[in-house]
Amino acid sequence: MNVRSIVSHVVKKRTKDKPGLTAYHIDYFSTLRRVKTILKYSSKNSNVLFVGDDDLISVILSLIGYSNIAVIDLDEELLGIISSTSRNKVKAIKFDLKKVYKNKYPPLKSNFDIFVTDPPYSEDGLRIFPAVGIKYLKINGIGMIVSPSKKIPNVSVRDPDKLTYLLENFLLKNGMIIIDIIPDSQISYHGTISSLRVVRKIRNTKIYFDHLYGMNQFY
Repeated sequence: MNVRSIVSHVVKKRTKDKPGLTAYHIDYFSTLRRVKTILKYSSKNSNVLFVGDDDLISVILSLIGYSNIAVIDLDEELLGIISSTSRNKVKAIKFDLKKVYKNKYPPLKSNFDIFVTDPPYSEDGLRIFPAVGIKYLKINGIGMIVSPSKKIPNVSVRDPDKLTYLLENFLLKNGMIIIDIIPDSQISYHGTISSLRVVRKIRNTKIYFDHLYGMNQFY
């Protein structure tokens, strides 16, 4: 199958949206754009880490031929779908990212070439999800982070400009530089329009959060 056919096949395997985990699926064209961006900045031999993956991008990559993929997520149903649909080619790891509040991280090695995350659009979510990717990324490795770009009526996304400032400030303080932005590159089925930031790791550093607001505002 070609990439378009694989995307069409995999999106049918997704769970229903799960608002409690801020899991709102993106449409077919948004999925295809994200996949093509990953293909641009990686190869089939790349070690790829997904910090959350309710859109099953990891499964798409596995069917394309990527063989070194890991996914961190709390949702057991999602992890089961990832394992079965990828025929266990994707390493699915159950981990509650709220443990990062206690300075606990997933049991991984720092050897990833690329990480991908579409985090909860909260002040904490937009830092904690990328923080895990940054921690396990090689020097010169690539990160891809989705964040809201427009305020849409009747959608409960906070001020996109404020969230963008918080995210970009966090990235710069933690050894990352922004090398590309794909503006308004995706839309979720409930209406949120988001952009994709591509970043590169130029130095190792202890993760520096500034102030975190707490678990109750994580999702």
